Amino acid sequence: MYSLFFRSLYLYSFAYFDALRFDKKRHTPFSLNRLLFLTILFPPFLALQIIHQISFVLDDVLFQDYKSHPCDKLLFIIGIPRSGTTFIHRTIAAAAETSTFSTWEAIFAPAICEKKCLRFFHTIDSFIGRPFGRILNFIIRLFGDDFHNVHSVTLDAPEEDYLTLLPIGACLILLFAFPNSPKLKGMIDFKNMAGKEKALILAFYKKNIQRHLYGKNRNTLFISKNAAFCTWLPELKSLFPQAQFIVTIRDPETAIPTQLNALKSARAVFGTDPNGIATRAIIQQSFEKNYTSVFHFLKSTSKMNCALIQQEELRKDSIGILTKAINQLAIKLPIESIQVKSSKDNKTVYKKNTSVPQDPIDPSITKIYKCIIELDLSINS
Repeated sequence: MYSLFFRSLYLYSFAYFDALRFDKKRHTPFSLNRLLFLTILFPPFLALQIIHQISFVLDDVLFQDYKSHPCDKLLFIIGIPRSGTTFIHRTIAAAAETSTFSTWEAIFAPAICEKKCLRFFHTIDSFIGRPFGRILNFIIRLFGDDFHNVHSVTLDAPEEDYLTLLPIGACLILLFAFPNSPKLKGMIDFKNMAGKEKALILAFYKKNIQRHLYGKNRNTLFISKNAAFCTWLPELKSLFPQAQFIVTIRDPETAIPTQLNALKSARAVFGTDPNGIATRAIIQQSFEKNYTSVFHFLKSTSKMNCALIQQEELRKDSIGILTKAINQLAIKLPIESIQVKSSKDNKTVYKKNTSVPQDPIDPSITKIYKCIIELDLSINS
């Protein structure tokens, strides 16, 4: 873990000082937003990651038995960005038999000792009228509104657990803040990273899951949702051989422009890439890698362990498609409660995108997408 700590310090320091370097040819000019991000927002963010690292060390001293918690009841919801993963995650996470990271845990308390401290302060804060809670919610609304196009941001909402990788600099979202970082660009295709570095990241990620499950019923189903884990699929399957997967896809002709549109507000917060040039290049590359990884994963994984969901079909019949996937994986969850949740949220979650892409979609992406559809049809025939 110490090597990961120094890795993250190097990565963040290099990315930060590189961002301060002036270069007319770069896509990250010094706008006011960029200056505010680098001088006002990033230093507290970095301090928070250092606090997390110290807390992880305390966990290993004070709560050593968390490492013995089994990781044999896992459901990964992984898919192409904008393909319904958030809807599926939050719907299934409503079941009492499941557990998943919330926003406050993923960002502010990935360590056990941090969770205990924050719950203690929450009790005191509630006793005195929640002044600190109101301030924190105000801050979340202030900055979180810029990410609502990606998905709604609230403290208690189920959240992507790849945010727990921020302390070690292995979270892909950082690439949109520092698009010139070669280390972060390497996260686009996880399987091609150096073997030792990849093994350390995977071991750290497993510990984060075990920290989250610490003290919970061992029959609890842990749900991981990530739209940035497509290229992680083979490694996750190897690391968690008993895990099950729901994989979602969407036609790139609508998925890519929708994702680019959703990232506009994030680009504004980070003050990077005002023209969207670097972002479009990142998205095109990552989508090509994601579709390719999904295709090969489906070819090598049994239907008993992996269910494929097409966003277009999910939008038409969210209840039926989600129920079918859960039954296919033989996951024991109360389908009735899932149906109620799906029925309640279905009208507000899915909005058909009718925007025209600013740039043509790479034909190779469309080709591999069609191969996935054909593969799914052949498997189900």
